[in-house]
Amino acid sequence: MKAVKFTLSGKNAFFKKPEVNTYYYFTFGQIHKVALLGMFGAILGYDGYAQKKWTRDVCALALLQYYSEADHVEPEFYEKLNKLHISIVPQNERGYIPKKVQLFNNSVGYASGEQGGNLIVKEQWLENPKWDI
Repeated sequence: MKAVKFTLSGKNAFFKKPEVNTYYYFTFGQIHKVALLGMFGAILGYDGYAQKKWTRDVCALALLQYYSEADHVEPEFYEKLNKLHISIVPQNERGYIPKKVQLFNNSVGYASGEQGGNLIVKEQWLENPKWDI
């Protein structure tokens, strides 16, 4: 068996949680396997969610995946890489990555139906994350 080890780090990171309240978008505290697989898939040139042909039949199958294990609709990167064994080791002090709330404006006209078309976004971001993968 062969292994590859590398360090992944940055100034900020955001891994959106599905829970959203009216004030903030929240982030997971650590990077997750699917995010890494998506990065590897992008490097290798595999299709992702955006390249999937979302026809009515495919959308129906995606809904059925919650009710049935058959006919899963997965992006190409996940189909090809999901069997990789991955270890994620946080390198921040005591394994904790500090979080900060970032506030920024999205002022493209289609971003918001609010008056003036200026959407004010508040996101919780990880600050200076670092992992050994």
